[in-house]
Amino acid sequence: MDNTLKSSAEVEELLEIPLLGLLPPLPSNKLKLKSTEIFLENFSLLEPYRSLLKNLDNRRIEKPRLIIVSSTSSGEGKSVVASHLATVSAMLSQRTLIIDANLRRPTQHNLFDLLPTQGITDVIDGKQSLLETVQPTNIDYLHVLTCSKEQQPSSQLLESAKIHTILAEAANKYDLVIIDTNNLSDKPDAAILSKNSDGLIIVTRPGFTRKELLQKTVSELNKSCVPILGVVVNDEITSIKEKHYHSWAINSYEPIKNLAAVESKANNTANKANGLRAN
Repeated sequence: MDNTLKSSAEVEELLEIPLLGLLPPLPSNKLKLKSTEIFLENFSLLEPYRSLLKNLDNRRIEKPRLIIVSSTSSGEGKSVVASHLATVSAMLSQRTLIIDANLRRPTQHNLFDLLPTQGITDVIDGKQSLLETVQPTNIDYLHVLTCSKEQQPSSQLLESAKIHTILAEAANKYDLVIIDTNNLSDKPDAAILSKNSDGLIIVTRPGFTRKELLQKTVSELNKSCVPILGVVVNDEITSIKEKHYHSWAINSYEPIKNLAAVESKANNTANKANGLRAN
């Protein structure tokens, strides 16, 4: 009855699009990005994102400058993937900009501890220029264009002629622009923006992403001639302890069990199994 993805191997079997990378689970204390120390102190977190950037560069003759990040549904971690990918890009001394175009549920200002006083809607309305509105972060080379507090229906904003001008200016000013959008199953925002980008990254998550919804979404994107750069498998589980520890709440990206309790339970289970084998 469980029709969710179980592994990265299933992604390759289901979809005829490239698998760009496998990203590790992130503890709750490493979701926000106050500095680059989160990566510098943990090579196992840095290397998968650095490999993802490398794979993106190899996907095209010209290096991609404008990338859309989305997923089929809420809870797959696309906003966290976008923020951490941008952080690694900035660590490599690339001028990097994150645009939070998820007008229904903006997240990037929380991940970087920024105030969403002015944002993308102000730029679209002509109240502020792009460079006046972007906010610097504590990470060198990294800026964020948040969502404004006052929002209009996304269909009116993201289908306007002005948004294309803004994206073109952003791609001209920065080495890499990463756009965090609504989920693909909620609204067509990601598909609309992707047509004016170098391509779309689809974030999936084992044990959460529904296979039939993923296949349907990719099929519809292909019919609409939306450029897809590839798929990322987020929260890839490698051990029993990690599988229990990184069980996430359905509508958020927060752990629901503490490590000490999970380790104790996992150890008890392993001891019982060893006892049965001995018998």
